[in-house]
Formats: sequence, C-alpha cells, structure tokens
Amino acid sequence: MRIALKVLIGLLIVVHLYFFTLEAILWEDWSDARHLLGFLRDDPSEVAEVAKVAKNQGVSNLFLAAGLAWGLFGWSQGRPVGRSILTLFLGFIAVAGIVGYFTIKPHDPFAQAGFLAGQTGLAALALTCLLIDGQRHAPGDP
Repeated sequence: MRIALKVLIGLLIVVHLYFFTLEAILWEDWSDARHLLGFLRDDPSEVAEVAKVAKNQGVSNLFLAAGLAWGLFGWSQGRPVGRSILTLFLGFIAVAGIVGYFTIKPHDPFAQAGFLAGQTGLAALALTCLLIDGQRHAPGDP
C-alpha cells in the first residue's frame, strides 16, 4: 500500500508541476499550452488579460505540488505530521477537482471527466491508501 501511495502522490506532484508550467510560465509564449487547457482564442489582448489569472492558478498548482512533496517527505520519514499534511493537501486537490468539474465552461464532458478522474479520483484514491496504511501501521512506524 505504501508503494501505491507514493506512486499516486508522485503522479499528482508531477501533474501539478506540469500545470504550473503551462499556466504560469508558457501561457503567453506557447499557444499549444493554452489550447491544451481549453483556451482556444489567440487574440493577444485576450491572452494577456487571461495570463494574469492563469499565472495565479499556476502558482496555486505549484503550492499544491510543494505541499504534497512536503507531506510525502515527512510521512516517508515516519513523522505523524507528514500524514496530516498529506491529508490536508490531498483534500485540497479533491475539492478543487470537484469545483473544476462544476465550473468548467463550456461544458466539455472530457474535461469534466478529467477533473473528476484525474484530480479528484487520484486524490481520493491516495487518501484511501493513506487511511488503509494508517490502520496497518502505528504512528511513527517506518
């Protein structure tokens, strides 16, 4: 279970770093980054205006990745606070996926499924693994 949890959290970290890169770094310079995220307009004034929000969203994804890495490090070292940090940040990600599902415009079933399966689903699965692991190991056990 611990290996599965590490893989799931690692995957979530990589995905959030990827979105940080697309939204905060590549948004204005690479139209494919915008298109991957569903922003299909290429008018420079619109791109520049939306870039402000995209950068903020990208930095939020960076914080989620950093929180997961912090929690994973603590948990891997057998520190009980690591489990708490992982629970907090996985919960943030799960809720953000639900919000994304309901707020994505235009309503795109593939994008909505991506939010539920790719974000909320992975976070919920990782939380389940964390819960099962907590029942099998005493706090502080490696």
